[in-house]
Amino acid sequence: MAEAEHEAASRIQAGDWLWLLGTALYWAEGEKPKEWARSPLVSFTNMDLRMILMVRQWLLQCCSVCVPQLGYGLYIHERADIRTAVNYWAQHLRVPPEELRICLKRHNPSTRRKNTGRSYYGTIRVIVKRSTYLNHRIAGWIRGLTKYCGVV
Repeated sequence: MAEAEHEAASRIQAGDWLWLLGTALYWAEGEKPKEWARSPLVSFTNMDLRMILMVRQWLLQCCSVCVPQLGYGLYIHERADIRTAVNYWAQHLRVPPEELRICLKRHNPSTRRKNTGRSYYGTIRVIVKRSTYLNHRIAGWIRGLTKYCGVV
């Protein structure tokens, strides 16, 4: 982890903006190691297409992830237009529709959610297969980022 913290300082000083943005986005929305689950895979979940594409670019360029390591899960409500959502994500992610693992959310008749209708495409989870080591490295980057900024 100390090595990752040092790497973080170097990347910040070098002005590596993609690395900085991707690390901050992952810190906010990615799956991080916890005391009770120390070995999670790298995964990032969001419904914003641009954010998903940005994090994917970060994974490929800054984390040295290869395209075959990536997997995608579509989390969508069972009453949504699933076919349209699958086509939307497959087209924008440039992956075959069958590469999207579909996870249905049960209908809740008393929901207060606003993301319904024709523009609702569910939420995408980007997963990096066999990435426990990378997740710990990212955790080190996050610690290095906070130390560099004087937060911790």
